Amino acid sequence: MVVNVNIINVNIINVKRYRNRTIAGESQNVHLAVKDKLKKEGRSFELIPEDLDVYKEALDLWLSPNLEEVKSVIDKMILYHSVLVSDIDNEPEFGDYTYGFYPYEILFLMHIRRKLGLPVPDKFEDLLMNTPEAKVVINEPEPYPEWDPLLRAIDEFYRKNYPNYIPNKHGKLFE
Repeated sequence: MVVNVNIINVNIINVKRYRNRTIAGESQNVHLAVKDKLKKEGRSFELIPEDLDVYKEALDLWLSPNLEEVKSVIDKMILYHSVLVSDIDNEPEFGDYTYGFYPYEILFLMHIRRKLGLPVPDKFEDLLMNTPEAKVVINEPEPYPEWDPLLRAIDEFYRKNYPNYIPNKHGKLFE
């Protein structure tokens, strides 16, 4: 499945700016740094764009206290997302309809803005932001689902008997 690389770039950049971290030594043009790194390693990088289109504007305004300005850029993001979905058979940004109606780049931007106490639009007139997928509430941290007893027993077996088991190597990430 091909995923929306622009959306992933925007979300990575937002997370890194929000948490004051960098990727490949960058906090601004992460997509270009990652693209360059992949190119140097001889790996596929063709789906990483040179230009982030409307998402560049979103990144530039992501801390703006001006609600009208933010609403305007979110409206542009909605249109951009909707146009990509309308041509899903020919557009590599989305691999299938699974993510087509889930505006996670917009929801994430709004989530971060709420956490920072910045204004976000509370009502939208378009279809995309009025779907059940757009009503998803992002919790931080997302709660883990209940463990299945058999899965728990298997995990405990591997933790006990295999020191190279990934949860043993990375501790708290897997608690």
